[in-house]
Amino acid sequence: MNYFQYNSVLYDEDNKAFSGINFFVPDFTLYESKYIFYKVNIKTQYRPDIIAYEVYGNEDLSWVIDEINNATHPSFYTKDKKIYILPSNYLIGLGII
Repeated sequence: MNYFQYNSVLYDEDNKAFSGINFFVPDFTLYESKYIFYKVNIKTQYRPDIIAYEVYGNEDLSWVIDEINNATHPSFYTKDKKIYILPSNYLIGLGII
């Protein structure tokens, strides 16, 4: 996965270089009424990247699923757990895909 595609180099007043992910994360709660359920299965257990690939066709969008579900670790995604997914047309509208 390419976690750092939005990475850029920033410089402080002493011209020291810093890098990190510095993009704006949308407030997905504004779209709660548009969420759909996805049931984690044995193949996708602990694998938000596989869920993102199944749902969006791009495993790099696992951060969207993590953000929507307030997941901070792959152990959140256990078999038979129902999680929220935002349909891809909303991600297109937000400029994410």
